[in-house]
Amino acid sequence: MSESAEIIHCWTTIGVWGRERPRCPLLANVIHCRNCEKFISAGKTALQRPSNEAYARDWTTQIARAREQKKDHQQSVVVFRVGDEWFALGTHYLRQVEAKRVIHSLPRQAKGLVKGIVNVAGQVRTCYSLGDLLGVETGDVDHAPSRRTVRDGLLVLRKGYRSYVFPVTEIKEVTEFAIDDIKPVPATISGQSANYLLGIVHQGEMHIGYLDSDLVIAGFDRGTQ
Repeated sequence: MSESAEIIHCWTTIGVWGRERPRCPLLANVIHCRNCEKFISAGKTALQRPSNEAYARDWTTQIARAREQKKDHQQSVVVFRVGDEWFALGTHYLRQVEAKRVIHSLPRQAKGLVKGIVNVAGQVRTCYSLGDLLGVETGDVDHAPSRRTVRDGLLVLRKGYRSYVFPVTEIKEVTEFAIDDIKPVPATISGQSANYLLGIVHQGEMHIGYLDSDLVIAGFDRGTQ
């Protein structure tokens, strides 16, 4: 059963965000759905759901195998897409790859790098927007994923005691880049994303931006200050 099917979202039908009549009789007392026990209970339920263990275990195995097989002249990376752009991050901070989860916005949350909170392996984590950090449009684009890729997912980085979770449009694979294949960032690439790139890797028609993990994490930190 899907996440959305497990909870009756009465607040989107007869509540303040719905249009059905008659309105919820509880509104006379609670004024707004966010003050209602049903709404609060549903939020707790959504955040306490266990993650997809088989999905996480499969990606964890791939990450561990890539690290073990890495040679001195290679860099272990995870390749993924945000919007229409392909990127890669080194696996040294990568802790988990999770299936798509519901991201819950925060009260009075302004637009920015923080998208909301999300349940990752039973833990409530802050969810960031890599697209906003890099200045990349994250709207759906017309790509046909190959059999090896996964549409929509969450990447979880960990540096020190802090975790950084962000959604991506498509996860291609955990692989290795030969150091010699990482080319300098061309002058033709401008905008926010260029500030976070270590180089570019060409794989056929794909041009993959190799991101500096430390700069990405520093960018997320600045976004929450």
